[in-house]
Amino acid sequence: MEELKQIREAENKSEIQIKNAKNNGESKIMAAHSKREKIIGEMENKNLQQIESEKKKAADEANAEKERIVIKSQSDVKAIDERAGRNFSSAVREILKSFKNM
Repeated sequence: MEELKQIREAENKSEIQIKNAKNNGESKIMAAHSKREKIIGEMENKNLQQIESEKKKAADEANAEKERIVIKSQSDVKAIDERAGRNFSSAVREILKSFKNM
């Protein structure tokens, strides 16, 4: 009789240990999944921040290039305008000389 009691106690103890181990295992699995999701979220945020940074850098570079082109165009227009003004002045002088010589 005593042996049966000890066997039942041992079985009950074993079942409790099995349940505890199962619960601990499930808890560890859930914790691992949670940690994994957190890491994935952090990586996604990091990737999004990097993409936004690269977009901003590309936009800044495009704006700088646009600014350089505008400045160069203005400089080119100014140079052409100055040449045209000199050519016009020379042409007027030549016309006036030809009228004087007539």
